Amino acid sequence: NLLDLIEAKRLINKYLSFHADFVTNAMIAQRYYIGDNDIKHRKPKKEIHEGNPNPLRNADNRIAFNFHQLLVTQKASYLFTAPPLFDVKDDRMNEVIADTLGDAYAKKAKDLCVEASNTGRSWVHYWIDTETSLFKWAVVPSVQVYPVYSNMLEKELKAVLRTYKNIDDGGKEWDICELWNEKECAVYKRRGEIFEPYNIFLTAGISG
Repeated sequence: NLLDLIEAKRLINKYLSFHADFVTNAMIAQRYYIGDNDIKHRKPKKEIHEGNPNPLRNADNRIAFNFHQLLVTQKASYLFTAPPLFDVKDDRMNEVIADTLGDAYAKKAKDLCVEASNTGRSWVHYWIDTETSLFKWAVVPSVQVYPVYSNMLEKELKAVLRTYKNIDDGGKEWDICELWNEKECAVYKRRGEIFEPYNIFLTAGISG
């Protein structure tokens, strides 16, 4: 592993505390995107008449207008109806790139736009499938990712923490934490006070 267990736990808790405000704001934006506006969570005002609610003047007129989703959808459609093309000045290689990105490239490009519009950033994870040796890539929800940059004026990405939830065969929910640097990835699982290594790349399910 990259770190000993105590140091890994300390770093993960530190990064997650920094990440908390971003997650809170991102979840608010995503709620608005699906039309779950704050107005829906406010209690309706009640007009009191002679000590009792007036049934004739207490209509619940709270209506959520989903302008945010409309604007984001228009933006994604405008920018990515036709996804970006890669031109390396070689027609054959251009075809290879298009085939490698796959049929879902257009949709994933729009998904990246929507994610960035809602949270301010979007992330892609790519890898080589060990069984097929094919290039794979996927959009990662921004709330799962905390980037760690250097303190230099020209920011350099030093590490990435990805955290998400998973459920084991016994129905227990775990937080999975992946710590990445430029060469390695260490994975841990945690639940309550339990914090231990979890070799997700060799283990099909979570035990414990």
